[in-house]
Amino acid sequence: MQRPHYFAKRRPADVNYETPGWLYDLLDREFHFTHDLAAVKENAKAPFFRNSLRVDWHKLDGWLWLNPPFAGIRQWIEKAAREARLGAKIVVLVPATVLGAPYMSDCHPRTVRFVSRCPTFRNTFTGKVVRFMPVLLIYGARERGLSFAYQPLEAARG
Repeated sequence: MQRPHYFAKRRPADVNYETPGWLYDLLDREFHFTHDLAAVKENAKAPFFRNSLRVDWHKLDGWLWLNPPFAGIRQWIEKAAREARLGAKIVVLVPATVLGAPYMSDCHPRTVRFVSRCPTFRNTFTGKVVRFMPVLLIYGARERGLSFAYQPLEAARG
């Protein structure tokens, strides 16, 4: 299977796990996302870019969705934090283990939401399935100061 250009060399296809549709839909009802920042054509939930790391996210209108590839996750979170300081509003889905990473000390989201279920993430290209406890890092002007919240998903599947 040929890899898309988006993942050439640095991001092998085996790190591309798609956001479950039900989870994205649940969050989209709240945030009304305008762009999917780390998507490829095969799994985009909203308009996307071939390499959004080269795009000025703070120039995009509305709330932005980011479920970054597992490889190189640090660069995505650091960019989200930088762009938020310039006015971008971004919701980032990451494994909960990221919260303990040293680089997070400089990447303060406004809100950290702990998700109440452990969703299944399917690789867009290989079909492999993984489960992990995600958290939502919310960067944006909606709240002031750091807060922690619980994202109940009782009505959703996982």
